[in-house]
Amino acid sequence: MPDYTTDIVVGFLKCGAETELDLSRYPKLKTLTTEAMSYKNVNVTKFIGMNELESVEIGSLCFTETETGQFYLKNCPKLKSLKMGRYSFSDYTVIEIEN
Repeated sequence: MPDYTTDIVVGFLKCGAETELDLSRYPKLKTLTTEAMSYKNVNVTKFIGMNELESVEIGSLCFTETETGQFYLKNCPKLKSLKMGRYSFSDYTVIEIEN
């Protein structure tokens, strides 16, 4: 059953245990906002085929505790804004943004 969450806000130093973040399970998601130092251990981040996604704002020092991270943002036709804070994704080796 799909999740109909439209907005997600992740607080400071939250979500430290996950290693993969696949947001396609939230098909109605419009905005994702993370505060500083969140999702530190995530090494694969995916925003794929999200037809309602409009805004992603990542705070500073997020997604940093990995040596070979991968970031995918693909086929999100309504996306208007992508902001990444200072040093976020600093050690990711793959970043693919298309469509």
